[in-house]
Amino acid sequence: MTYDLVICGGGPAGSSAAWRAASLGARVLVLDKAKFPRDKPCGDGLTPRAVASIGALGLENELKAFNRVEKLRVNGANRTLTFDWPGSDSFPDFGYVVARTDLDEMLLRHAADAGAEVREETPAWKPIVENGVVRGVTTKQGEEFRGSVVIAADGASSPIARSTGMVRDAKRPIGVAVRSHFEAKRPAADDAVIESYLELRDGEDLLPGYGWIFPMGNGRINVGVGILSTYKGWRDVNTAHLMDAFMRALPKSWELPDISSLRETGQLKGWRLPMGFCVREPWRPGVMAAGDAAGVVNPFNGEGISEAVESGVLAATTALKALGADGERGPSDFSSYTRDLDAIWGPYYRLGRTFVRLIGNPRIMRALTVVGMRVPPVMEFAFKLLANLYHEQGGSFGDGLVRAMLLAAKAIPIG
Repeated sequence: MTYDLVICGGGPAGSSAAWRAASLGARVLVLDKAKFPRDKPCGDGLTPRAVASIGALGLENELKAFNRVEKLRVNGANRTLTFDWPGSDSFPDFGYVVARTDLDEMLLRHAADAGAEVREETPAWKPIVENGVVRGVTTKQGEEFRGSVVIAADGASSPIARSTGMVRDAKRPIGVAVRSHFEAKRPAADDAVIESYLELRDGEDLLPGYGWIFPMGNGRINVGVGILSTYKGWRDVNTAHLMDAFMRALPKSWELPDISSLRETGQLKGWRLPMGFCVREPWRPGVMAAGDAAGVVNPFNGEGISEAVESGVLAATTALKALGADGERGPSDFSSYTRDLDAIWGPYYRLGRTFVRLIGNPRIMRALTVVGMRVPPVMEFAFKLLANLYHEQGGSFGDGLVRAMLLAAKAIPIG
């Protein structure tokens, strides 16, 4: 059988693509190496953008079963500031914290309910290429699955993307993070607040990155740290030691576990975040990359869920258009996918790449932290920019400044 779409990966990008295509009547196959539910290292936080993206798939009510967060608490330079989510025209003023075991299974089952065929424990391994066009994929066991279009949504180390030449541009940033889930005797009122700690140190250097506490509800929290590759010594930073130092600085009354126990039980998990369109071009004849495989993580804050969902939906939409009567060159040319991604995030990501290069310098990172924490309106503006939440018309001075910065970013070279 030949499918319209063969989608490699059942995470947020792959499941969203599958739901979109199957809902429109396409024959869709999703392949994933895991058996669901399965865990995936992640901060588990859904920003208002992610809430809107998942709600657009028809899952708004399902999200209400999880812990809702309404504020951000920022800690740094011996100060603490608390903010509501920034107002915007298109997004709600709240988020959620949802473990990936729950979120990814919910999205994958939603795609199956729309008509997508799902095969778990079936990892895509190599593309089938005929006359220069990808026509399907094979597994390690030699099974063939043919499709008019293939979508590689199988993560940052996607074998399908790599095999077709879609690799990360080493000049563009990545994030490196570790996290763990555990119980904590933390005030119940904090369940509606996500926390960010801006002072992560490697010796005397203030690292570009942050520590976080994302409340999962009922006393359970996601705790982690992440740094950026724009710090020249990032490869030498031991993230487990960084996590240990971060946890030791938290209140003892929370009775957090020792990091050694987390490592022994496999609860300390690390991953890399490919950021800011670091895979260019995110397509080849017959195949598109989506989600982490396309490097679409937000360079400002490491958010990847909304970007995965939106890029998956866009990839599916592009594929179906190419297969329709108005698909001028069919699945051999997905250049419109690049243009559409750039229309959504291009100027913002160009700003983000400039920002992370600047804060890669510890002195600049320290200065920005001190100024931001001492002048709350500056940090409030920074939160608006980093979260990509602003009023598209009117609003505060900060909203207008974000719009002006995005307009200026259009002149920044794409490279």
